[in-house]
Amino acid sequence: RDVAYAHIAALERITNTNQRYLISAPSSWSQQQILDIVHESTTIPTNIKNTTPIGIKGQQLPEHFNIDSSKAENELGVTYIPFKKTIEDLIIQFSKLQHLQKH
Repeated sequence: RDVAYAHIAALERITNTNQRYLISAPSSWSQQQILDIVHESTTIPTNIKNTTPIGIKGQQLPEHFNIDSSKAENELGVTYIPFKKTIEDLIIQFSKLQHLQKH
């Protein structure tokens, strides 16, 4: 969704067409943070929580990714959907697709 919004922002602004933008929320995250979001969420169904590993709650694993997307924010006015909401929406969408495949 963020990438789609960034495309619209780029089309609406007069910018140098030779520019490239990294479109990703400027935050670090780990696999453990995703697991924590799943288990703490009030919107993700229990059956998904029951089949999702717990890991070590709150532990920041060394495997994380740092991204600088300030150019897109400054030049295109891009804002990002919060990471927690993105993960919750993604898990719920996967759950719906899985349900459709079974029926």
